[in-house]
Amino acid sequence: MTTQRYTMPALISAAFQEHAQHTLYEDEHDQLTFAALGELCAGGVELLTEQGIRPGHRVALMMSDGADYFAALLSVWLCGAVPVPVNRSQASETVQFVLGQCESHMTLVDASATQTTTDGAVAWRRRRSQKLVTATVDADDDAMILYTSGTTGVPKGVRHGQHALALNAIEMSAFLKLGPSDRLFLNIPFYYSNSISHLLMALFRGATLCAVHGFLLGDAMITALRQTRATGFAGVPAHYVRLADLAEGEIDCELRFLMNSGDHLPVNVLRVLMDSFPRAELYCVYGISECAPRVCCLDPALLRAKMGSVGHPLPATEVTIRDENGEQVPSGELGEVYVRSACLMKEYFRNPEATAKSMGEHGFRTGDMGYVDEDGCLFLSGRLDSVFKSGGEKVSCRLIEETIRDSGHVSDALTDVVVTESPDHYLGKVARVYYVPRSDDDTALQAVKRELKSVLPKSHIPREYVAIREIQRSPSGKVVKQSLSDPDNVLPKPTESS
Repeated sequence: MTTQRYTMPALISAAFQEHAQHTLYEDEHDQLTFAALGELCAGGVELLTEQGIRPGHRVALMMSDGADYFAALLSVWLCGAVPVPVNRSQASETVQFVLGQCESHMTLVDASATQTTTDGAVAWRRRRSQKLVTATVDADDDAMILYTSGTTGVPKGVRHGQHALALNAIEMSAFLKLGPSDRLFLNIPFYYSNSISHLLMALFRGATLCAVHGFLLGDAMITALRQTRATGFAGVPAHYVRLADLAEGEIDCELRFLMNSGDHLPVNVLRVLMDSFPRAELYCVYGISECAPRVCCLDPALLRAKMGSVGHPLPATEVTIRDENGEQVPSGELGEVYVRSACLMKEYFRNPEATAKSMGEHGFRTGDMGYVDEDGCLFLSGRLDSVFKSGGEKVSCRLIEETIRDSGHVSDALTDVVVTESPDHYLGKVARVYYVPRSDDDTALQAVKRELKSVLPKSHIPREYVAIREIQRSPSGKVVKQSLSDPDNVLPKPTESS
């Protein structure tokens, strides 16, 4: 564990000076050096101070992606205040819940915003200043409140400390060997924890952040990677799955590494990426918002030997696997992933019940299932609610799903698949497969079913297959489960039993 204690104002101001003439941020509208962004932040600090913002005050960010978003974010930190990134695309009642619970002292909106119904809204307007004034804060002071997506319920405010947030970016950027020659490609919304982590990694290591707005897939993504001369890409599963679908041999670009963000990448996608980007290192990462956000990363040198693993914990982090009673289980045995870390959140903001449920003497209960092998590498098996008991046997939805994706017949049978649990009168629960069929001909699907019966444990054999129009996913790659059984989504054909 590191003994040095970090604060955001000190690190940000030091980076502006150390890398002054190097480009920190560029997109289709702006190209800003560290010094230029520092001048915008100096003006931003003046604006916030004039509006009465002081250390510890919470400032909600409801701005469009772009240089101004990051300038505002950094300015809030330099004031010693606490940014609260808000996903503006959520339902209005969710946005109002977030703003109400965090009780922000101010809400920053775009300068182009002509009207707003948000109380305390202030338009962000670019102002440059040569004099950067930074606040003095403690390493344990609040650094950010980041609300979870709320896909499994009411959003929870993850309360991060100064040292925790900074340390995670410092450790991850060191693992990636980031440096001033790197150009980190960004194509996800800026309010995401991963985007904020990318900014901090580039900032602390003198790298350039290349942002392309509007979610890109397939050929458009490859074109953008080439045009920006990106050397690093931290994409979400949707990016990589689409690249794998279109891959036809080696993809020529300047990437030296790829890193997954968001949800787990299937093994078949990893194999295609290795073939498509043979000169790039592939980092398989496990992260959660509550850990600022990286937990583990697999050394690319171990990728072939540990295919499917997310590697070892970062230096300031410890992972254990425990059963339903909280007892640690032996290597190779499936259980819930617990995390202890200097990067762990303080609590769920103003939600003591959720905090007490998730944090205890053994660390943070992630709700993810997995196991650690004899070498200490973590393998994930899905969410706690995606591992269930069928007739007394543990069943992993992820294992079934990846076996389907690895089938030699899958490309002819379906275009997408997800596995869930389904009630059963005799066994309690069984596996149900939702799939998007390739065509009306189910010959290939029948071949997939026969293959599953030959390779999966009996407890894992799906009992039900449901053909649907599409599998909706969030930008981070998580399945929107409530959409699976939507009557308008289910195809008008009989559900087949295996």
